[in-house]
Amino acid sequence: MERTHANFEVIPQLKLHRLANDKTTDDLRHLSLQGEEEERSNADAPTVNEVANRIRQYEDSLSCPLTVAAVENMTNKMEKMAAQTQKMIEKTDEKNEKLLEKVLDKLFDKLSRMEERFHSSPAWTHVTAIRRRRCPMRPT
Repeated sequence: MERTHANFEVIPQLKLHRLANDKTTDDLRHLSLQGEEEERSNADAPTVNEVANRIRQYEDSLSCPLTVAAVENMTNKMEKMAAQTQKMIEKTDEKNEKLLEKVLDKLFDKLSRMEERFHSSPAWTHVTAIRRRRCPMRPT
């Protein structure tokens, strides 16, 4: 296929939209514009496929280590957050236990005072009982 100015414009736009994301598309367009300038000055300008391959190689060289580093960084942050959360849970549990003990002690004290205040033993009275004699049983 002959590389003419018209073919050079049509092919990148068709392939770029199907194969690449927005960032890569913009990079390829920029490189293709540079390629046009080079084509005018140099007949051995890179083809679209060559430029695309260069960008893919460049993107692969960047994304792999950065992705791994980002994942490791996120993992470390998540582990720190999990440890902090666990510490906060333990502190909260301790505080809740102490507060519960205080509340229960206060309630028990109040109940004891209420029991002492409102519990009255019956007054002592002297009751004398009179024994009655039973009537003898009558035969029937």
